[in-house]
Amino acid sequence: FFSALPPHSEYGRWSLNMAVDILGSSQAACTKISEVVRLYQADMVLGLSKMEADARLLYHGYNEFKAEEEDSLAKKYFEQFKDPMIALLLVSAVVSLLVGQYD
Repeated sequence: FFSALPPHSEYGRWSLNMAVDILGSSQAACTKISEVVRLYQADMVLGLSKMEADARLLYHGYNEFKAEEEDSLAKKYFEQFKDPMIALLLVSAVVSLLVGQYD
């Protein structure tokens, strides 16, 4: 498939090697639109050609996050007791209850 692709297309330079300067979101937010369009080798009106969009999708993959599995509520609750200060407060509460001090 890739060997049959032209080195240049009607929408601009074919970037099979994906030598496109990738900007971080904070960098892109502070860059002029025309500069971002130039860096990403896009067209202001047409965007990317179908062929270029497909090639970038193959190279970079889908624009999605890998979601990490979230800890259960019970695990989050019991992890609080690993803190030495919490353990000290619990022990002092038990001692207070045992001696009858309820203040």
